[in-house]
Amino acid sequence: MPSYQEKLVAEINERLDGLVVIGETWHARWIAHAICQNHVEGLVDGDDADFWRHAGYQTVREMVTKTINRRAGDKAHMGAVSRQIVLPGFERNHLQDYYLVIRDGDDVGLPVTSLTDQELMGKARRYRTMGATCYEHADEIDRFRQWRESRGLAAERALTHA
Repeated sequence: MPSYQEKLVAEINERLDGLVVIGETWHARWIAHAICQNHVEGLVDGDDADFWRHAGYQTVREMVTKTINRRAGDKAHMGAVSRQIVLPGFERNHLQDYYLVIRDGDDVGLPVTSLTDQELMGKARRYRTMGATCYEHADEIDRFRQWRESRGLAAERALTHA
């Protein structure tokens, strides 16, 4: 039996899938509000009702954002709905259907065809920086391993966690 978190993530993904089909924006705040509206009957009126409304909305909002972030960068997850956007004459290997950008102060997932040139250039810069940073990180790991080895500090086996 799936956990409630798994059920909520499934509900978020279902909403995102519906938006992909019609080529609409993934607006995290709107999606979170819509999901919370679907569950208002579960709220109990009382002195703590505002607390639970706030905490519930914040939790849903965070989960929506995490799910959008995961989907916007995860081809495997997008498998069933990826490549919805057809670009005749353009061969795609890494280009995503949706990218997360900041518009009017909000994180929104937008179809790649709706991004401005500035947003596309920003995404390209970010991926180049990420790539360079990953190579630098790998080089630093190698330097650390060599430094540790030169001092006779190399770990002989991996630590096990009970």
